[in-house]
Amino acid sequence: MKNFFIAIALLLIVPNLVFGQKMLEENDVKSKRFGRDVFYTDASGNSLDGHYKIADSRGNYRDLHFKQGKKHGECKSYDYAGRLKSKSFYKDGKSEGKFTLFHQNGKVFKQGNFKNGEEEGKWEHFNDKGELNTVENYSNGKKSGKWWRKIKGSQYEGEITENYKDDKLVGHAEEKTKDGKLKWEREYKNNMSYKETKYHTNGKKSQIRNLEDGKLEGDLIIYNQDGVMIDKKVFKNDFLLTHITFFENGNKEEIVNYKDGKKSGVYEKYDDKGVKIEEGQYKDNYKNGIWKNYNKKTEVLLSETNYVDNVRNGLSKTYNEAQRVETEGKYKNGEKDGVWKHYNLAGKLIKEVVYNLGKEKSVKEYK
Repeated sequence: MKNFFIAIALLLIVPNLVFGQKMLEENDVKSKRFGRDVFYTDASGNSLDGHYKIADSRGNYRDLHFKQGKKHGECKSYDYAGRLKSKSFYKDGKSEGKFTLFHQNGKVFKQGNFKNGEEEGKWEHFNDKGELNTVENYSNGKKSGKWWRKIKGSQYEGEITENYKDDKLVGHAEEKTKDGKLKWEREYKNNMSYKETKYHTNGKKSQIRNLEDGKLEGDLIIYNQDGVMIDKKVFKNDFLLTHITFFENGNKEEIVNYKDGKKSGVYEKYDDKGVKIEEGQYKDNYKNGIWKNYNKKTEVLLSETNYVDNVRNGLSKTYNEAQRVETEGKYKNGEKDGVWKHYNLAGKLIKEVVYNLGKEKSVKEYK
C-alpha cells in the first residue's frame, strides 16, 4: 500500500516537472523599461512568471526564470546546435553573481561577477584554447584598478597594462613586447592628459610628448636609435611655436619659430659642427628684415641683406676675409638698383657700378 501512494505522488509530480517549463517564441515576448527595471510579458500582456524557454527563428534559445515579469534566477542561452553560449543569474530583474560566456568549443570566453546589475571585481577573457588574454577590474560597474590585455597580430605580440579610477585612466600605463621590451609608457592625469614616452627596439627612447585635454603641450622630442635628439617641437594648446632639427651627432641644424601655423620670428641655421651659417626673421612665412650669412670655417659674417615679404629690398652688404665691407648697395623688388660700391681688403673704394632694376648702366673704377 505504501508503494502505491509513492507511485501516485510521482505521477502527480513528474508532469509538473516536465510541463512546468513554458515555451515561447522570441517575437511573442514583449518588454517595457521603467528606469533600470525591465518587465516582460507574453503576446497577451501577461507578466512572465516561472520557468521558460524562449527561442528565435533560427533555433537559438534561452532557458530562464521570471518572477512577476522580471528575470529572477538562473539564465542560460544556447545556440541552434544546443551548445551553451552563456550562463548568468538574476535577482529581481538585475544581474547578480557569476556570469560566463563560452566559445563554441565549450571553453570559457569571458567570466566575472555582477552586483546589483553592475560589473564588480575581476573579469577575465580567454581565447578558444583557454589562454587568458584580458583582465579587467570594476567597482560599481565602473572601470577601477588594473587592466591588462594581450595584443596579437600576424607579426606582433605584446601586452598593455593600464590603471583606472571611476572609468578614467590614471597613473601609469605601458605596452610591452612579447619578450618584455617596453614599447611605450604613459603617465595619465586623465583620459586626455598624459605624458608619453616611446622606445626603440634597442630600449632607447624614440619620442617624448605631452598632451593636455587631447592637445599637444610643451616639448615633442624625437631621438635616433642611439638616443640622440634629432628633432624638437614646442607646442602651446596644439599650436606649434618652435621647431628645432638636429644633426645625427646632436648638434643643432635649424631653428624655426611659428605663430598661428606660420613661420614668424627668429630663424637660425647651423652646420654639423655647430657653426651658425645663417640667421634672420620670418613674418607670416616670408623673410623680413636683415638676413645674415656666415663663413662655415671662420664663422665671420659673409653678407647681410634686407628682405620685405621674401623679396630682397633695401640695403645689402658682403664682407671680405678682413671682415670689412666688400660690396654694398640696394635692392629694389629683388633687383640691384642704384649705386653699388666695391672695396678692396684694406677697405678702399675701387669701383662703383650703377644699376637700374638689375640692369648695369655704368661702371666707374678707382685707383
